[in-house]
Amino acid sequence: MKLPANPGGNVSGTGKISALFGSVKNLMVQHKKITAAVALVLVVAVYGTYRTTQQTDASALQNTAQAEVTRGSIEVTVTGTGTIVPVAAEDIGPNVSGTVKKIYVQNGDRVKKGDLLAEVVNDSLGVEVANARLELEKAALNLKDSSTQLSDDIITAPFSGRIVNLEVKKGEETSKGAVLATLQDDSQLVFDMPVDSDTAKKVYVNQKVEVFLPDQGETVEGRVIVKNSQPVSGYSGENRVYIKVAVAARGNLSSGMKAFGTVTVGGKQVDALAVSSLQWMNETGLKATLNGEVAAIYVQEGQTVKKGQKLFALHSDTAQNEQKTQQVAYEQALLNLNDLQQQLADLKVTAPIDGIVSGMDIKEGDEIGTGSSGSTGTKTSDTQSSASSSTTGSAKTFGKIINTDQVEVSFPVDEVDIAKVKIGQVANLTVDALPDRVFKGKVTEIAEEGQVTNNVASFDVTILVDNSEKLLKSGMTANVTIVVARKDNAVLIPVEALQERGQRKFVLVPADDGSGQGRNMRPVTVGLMNESFAEITQGLQEGDKILIPGQQSDTRNARTMMPGFGGPPPGSNRNSGTRSSGSGGWH
Repeated sequence: MKLPANPGGNVSGTGKISALFGSVKNLMVQHKKITAAVALVLVVAVYGTYRTTQQTDASALQNTAQAEVTRGSIEVTVTGTGTIVPVAAEDIGPNVSGTVKKIYVQNGDRVKKGDLLAEVVNDSLGVEVANARLELEKAALNLKDSSTQLSDDIITAPFSGRIVNLEVKKGEETSKGAVLATLQDDSQLVFDMPVDSDTAKKVYVNQKVEVFLPDQGETVEGRVIVKNSQPVSGYSGENRVYIKVAVAARGNLSSGMKAFGTVTVGGKQVDALAVSSLQWMNETGLKATLNGEVAAIYVQEGQTVKKGQKLFALHSDTAQNEQKTQQVAYEQALLNLNDLQQQLADLKVTAPIDGIVSGMDIKEGDEIGTGSSGSTGTKTSDTQSSASSSTTGSAKTFGKIINTDQVEVSFPVDEVDIAKVKIGQVANLTVDALPDRVFKGKVTEIAEEGQVTNNVASFDVTILVDNSEKLLKSGMTANVTIVVARKDNAVLIPVEALQERGQRKFVLVPADDGSGQGRNMRPVTVGLMNESFAEITQGLQEGDKILIPGQQSDTRNARTMMPGFGGPPPGSNRNSGTRSSGSGGWH
């Protein structure tokens, strides 16, 4: 047999015992065979239950406080601690070895980017720069020469004329200087006519000349095209001078024919001093400009071409490779010169950023080695100091330039909370030295890779803070609070009032029978929650009365058990707990 279940709601101790006696009576009526002994046992059990319930209810009510549902603002935060560092802090020092000639600043001086901080001298560096310039000029000439050879792989006509004696075929190998074909300007034939020096002085360009052709037995007209006044030595008893005469080409004329000229000077005919030979006006052998292959022939033998017309294409892997080699050599020489010129400029050490000089540890006359310049933009927090010596030429820096217009703080947040932190969220920062000041910042960086300790990962979160007042100093310990969620005008209750049963949440409310002895369990829906308050989105309204059980002194760290309802109270999970110093957490 089963006892009927308690339906819940407002049930006092007297009501409970009455219900139990009624149940016994019904059982006896339904089961006539129940003996008096069994009935007596049931009565005793019911009475014991009644006494226990009376005592439990009295104890619970004596330790229960009453509160009123209110409205207000609620924030959920992640907190942690970290060390303040300047956003911009860079090392200063030369990139060259030398002797410190002059120092213009001291620790604590405020400088602007580009201000001269110190000068270093290095006598050998000027010589190295001069030598590098010469090497660059040499490399430039070699590159130009190789490029010229490369561009000459296309052979063009140097003048208008006709292709004769084509010497090569496509695909054949040729060598630099080899004749590929002959180009003739066959529009005219010329010959050098020897005359005495007096006659040479009197003739003029374009003067008519009678030209007798012994091979043809005829006389043709010619013209003086070049007048030469310089006598030719080697002839006894006469001063012989050559003038050049041109004859229009005809079908029966060709190079190599004999020619004898007569010119009229001062009304008298003067014959040439000797017989000459006709030649084409212009004739040249077209030569290969590199060692390689005849890649293409664009003309045929006997073809008439114009000046500049493309005739042959030559290909040479050697020429191309040489051009590439010289290009690399030129670039290397240029880089070397630029590097040395930069070193020369680095003899004057300037401030890489605006800020304050710090850690200056040199004096005039010190011998220094190669150092790391602040112009690299390396943060001080990321830079490890290196050993230095004023005599061995090892790395050395002058000090640092620190700009504290903005500072930043990084602290670890554990893997459970990191998903709630977003770039751009507002953060409040406090330091022990200024307990009454709260500095505003924002999240600027969240580490992509976590650090694992005891199987729990944490991720560094970086906060950027304005420090225009210069109140925050590098090295201070800062307490950071990031607001990850906030709601205004929310319905709020103390977290101690929440009860849990499985996945459901409830609150105790006073019974409405006016007895002042009972209470009801009311289901609620919870929104935001921190260590003090919970937002109620459904189930309660502003002004409602609720009961806060007080069996436990610290509801955040222990379970509050109510008769018939069990489960952890709010505040016992990590979302509302306060994290230890140095790590992120809810509070």
